[in-house]
Amino acid sequence: VVSSAHPDAAALRSATALEEALQRGGLARRAEHTRRCAAVLKQLEALSVEWVRRVALAEGLSEPQAAAAGARVIALGSHALDAAIPGADVDALVVVPYFVKREKFFEDGGMGGLLRALEGVRALNPVPGAFVPVIKFSMRVAPDGAADAAAPALNPAVSVDLLLARTKLPQIA
Repeated sequence: VVSSAHPDAAALRSATALEEALQRGGLARRAEHTRRCAAVLKQLEALSVEWVRRVALAEGLSEPQAAAAGARVIALGSHALDAAIPGADVDALVVVPYFVKREKFFEDGGMGGLLRALEGVRALNPVPGAFVPVIKFSMRVAPDGAADAAAPALNPAVSVDLLLARTKLPQIA
């Protein structure tokens, strides 16, 4: 039953008790983990856009066409649902235009190579034989979102499974 009545004193006390229990149970750690994962996703999207631009130029597209091609990184799973717990891995999908071939995802000059060269990326494990192309890795980010190789106790790594999806569109808006 949905009610439009305002909560009574007992309901307010219950809500306050629930909030306090969530804080004691690690909600603050969850918020920090969510911020770190958002920074990782933001950095992956910027890296993906640059990678697609490079592929576009190599495929003969003009600089304006290459710059407009774009890419999008989309969170999947618990992060997409805002239900991730501290330490949960990030499942992400990078959506790229049709001209980006599967094998480019894994090449040294491709996404795998760009990730390998990035400070703070560890345990890079491309899985080219998977039905959906995936690169698994862990990454540390600083509070400002920059890649960071800081001590694990100060800045835990975020585990990422980055999947590839191609679209028939010439550019990703």
